[in-house]
Amino acid sequence: MDDPKFEKLIEKARAEGKWLQSQGLAVSWSPDELLAERAAGRFRWSADNFVLIDPQILIDEAKAELMRVSTEYADIIKRVVLSRPASEFNR
Repeated sequence: MDDPKFEKLIEKARAEGKWLQSQGLAVSWSPDELLAERAAGRFRWSADNFVLIDPQILIDEAKAELMRVSTEYADIIKRVVLSRPASEFNR
């Protein structure tokens, strides 16, 4: 790495068990994932473009979205079943 400020951010993320999130894209990486991306020439932004986040937040957000979609799915199935004539169920 050639950016001392970025190196410190990576060290801090590792020490605190945090991930780095791009402020502009709302994309998150573990420290090792982001280092691999940067080694491949991607996401070579300065440290100022990242914030540290608790990866548990990502898990909680994904779980909430899963529950929302699961409920939506169940509601659609229920509506489809209720919209069918009873004769369809007596075949």
